[in-house]
Amino acid sequence: RINLALQTLSEATSLIDSDPGRALQGFRNAIAANPREPRSYAWAVVVLYRMGRFQDCRDVLNKAERSGIGRGQMMANAQFRSIMNTESFNHKIPD
Repeated sequence: RINLALQTLSEATSLIDSDPGRALQGFRNAIAANPREPRSYAWAVVVLYRMGRFQDCRDVLNKAERSGIGRGQMMANAQFRSIMNTESFNHKIPD
C-alpha cells in the first residue's frame, strides 16, 4: 500500500498545473492508500487552495490532524508553507 501511495503521489504531483482535478483525486487516493503520509495532505491543500475551495482545505487539514499529522510535518512542502504564510494574512480557510 505504501508503494502504491508513493506512486500515486508522484503521478498526482506531476498533474498539479495541467490537470488540478485529476491531481486532487490522486492525492485523495494516496491519502486512502497511506493516511500517515504528510505530503499527500499538504499537496491536497495546495491544490484546493489554488482552486478557491477553502472549506475543503479545512476538511483535509482536519483529516490530517485526526490521522496524527500536524502542520509542522506538512511544512516540509514549500508550496504548502507559502500558502500557509499567505493564509495568515488572508484568513480564507475557515476555523
